[in-house]
Amino acid sequence: MGGGQRKVLVEGHKYPQMYGPSLSPNGKWVVFSAINPDGTVQEETNFLDWLLFRPKTAYAHEVPWELYMMPASGGEATKLTALSEDQPHPVWLNDGTITLLGLKGMYTLNIDGNGKLVGTSTRVGDGVRHGTLTWRSP
Repeated sequence: MGGGQRKVLVEGHKYPQMYGPSLSPNGKWVVFSAINPDGTVQEETNFLDWLLFRPKTAYAHEVPWELYMMPASGGEATKLTALSEDQPHPVWLNDGTITLLGLKGMYTLNIDGNGKLVGTSTRVGDGVRHGTLTWRSP
């Protein structure tokens, strides 16, 4: 947005916490990580755990976090991932590729020109505890 005008893109009560907003190189999209507003966790179903009535995992660090994207001009955010990560940090590699780093791994996501996820996230490396990424094009 030109002219130094400020605009609230996400109301303060929408997500319990947000982290790492990143503007796409073309200035069209903002990607950020946030704690799921409904608090749901994407877990694999284990039949034996279900059969034996084992309790579900308790999360102490306010996970799960997911990646969201919205137009830089404002509007509704779209959930891009179902990774249940711990405070993932996103960075744009170019207008169509986002990389995020979380506790469980490093992932890439492809985004089309309309802001839609193409395929699913791809794990490309190991994760780190609360790290960040920086990318500068040559």
